[in-house]
Amino acid sequence: MKMRRIPLIAAFWVAWITWQGGVRAESANTELQAVLHFLRGSELHHQGRLDDAVKEYREAVQMKAIFPEAYNNLGAALFTKDLLSDALKNYRKALDQNPDMAVAHHNLGVSLGRQARRLQAPQLYQQASRHLRRAIELDANFAEAYNNLGIILTRQGQHHQAGEYFLMAKRLKPHYVDPYNNLGFVYLQTKAWKSATRILKEALALDRNFAPALHNLGVLHFRRGQLEEAAQRLQQAVASDPHSVQSMVDLSAAELKMGNFEQAVILAERAVTEDPDYAPAHNMLGICHLVRRDYPKAESALGKAVSLDPQFAQARSNLGFTYGLMNSFERAEEELRAASRLDSSMADPQRYLGDIYFKAGRYEEAIGAYSQYLRQAPKAEDRDEIRNLIRVLRSALKEKD
Repeated sequence: MKMRRIPLIAAFWVAWITWQGGVRAESANTELQAVLHFLRGSELHHQGRLDDAVKEYREAVQMKAIFPEAYNNLGAALFTKDLLSDALKNYRKALDQNPDMAVAHHNLGVSLGRQARRLQAPQLYQQASRHLRRAIELDANFAEAYNNLGIILTRQGQHHQAGEYFLMAKRLKPHYVDPYNNLGFVYLQTKAWKSATRILKEALALDRNFAPALHNLGVLHFRRGQLEEAAQRLQQAVASDPHSVQSMVDLSAAELKMGNFEQAVILAERAVTEDPDYAPAHNMLGICHLVRRDYPKAESALGKAVSLDPQFAQARSNLGFTYGLMNSFERAEEELRAASRLDSSMADPQRYLGDIYFKAGRYEEAIGAYSQYLRQAPKAEDRDEIRNLIRVLRSALKEKD
């Protein structure tokens, strides 16, 4: 059974800036106080004391109405606190006051990118791209803007163009590890295994504990069937970032495929505990229960995955498969058809639909589903078994006639 694996892209980088402005003589005391609040906010920001930094930045903009640097930094602090709407408002205020502020365009683009992903609103990616491109126009050496524009393009499926931006970020800032990892991700998605391996190892040469690169290298080994190597890299990723839920999920998948059922369950449960709202973690836990033939627990975990993300085609396919094993054919058909609608490239739902139609004595529909499965997966390991089954079903129909 296939599992959803999403290699991590390194997190967006959001900038705050230090004061480079002057103070007008006619309001020197008020503006000086505003600048002091700004500087204190920046120091607190660097220390990670975000609530205190936000207070100082707010004091700064209250005392000095035209202060785009403070609005930008306030937005950056709010972004880090995951207060996206407030962050967006402050970046826009910064740009209202200084339309040519590259760092504010960059940060607004990054925030829009996060909002697009969270709201599943792909139209926001276009807005994000526009601001990131503007940041690059204003500062041609802005390596982080190239990197983050590459991330946006990757999420839109534009891998070739994304790779070009990652390469540019890498050239501009050779010791900046993120674009190395992200370029490795692009190679991984396009199955350029050798290039992916090379560039991810270059990332680890810069930072041997960089969790996203360790994770992506683990996924690469997994996809190539190198399970022990995959498990080793994914273990390193989890050790480097104990909160990396996707690394736990993928390590669980590797352990399960190697037959280490108990360890796979422990990892999947740990992932669910770490982030109860992360649908792939529940999906992985459901798969573990499926393999152990604990169908009620599988139904519960997979149902939770689908409730968290109704667009999660693989979880719906797995849930449909589970209902089929439980002889709940109507519910199985509903979930499997939904999975096919969400991702028409997936072959498994057709295979499982064939099974439930066969069990229900709906032979013509079973033949149709199995035939569609073979068209979508002509090299499937069970292709000979399915062809034989289709022949048996056609013979059975002839005998009925």
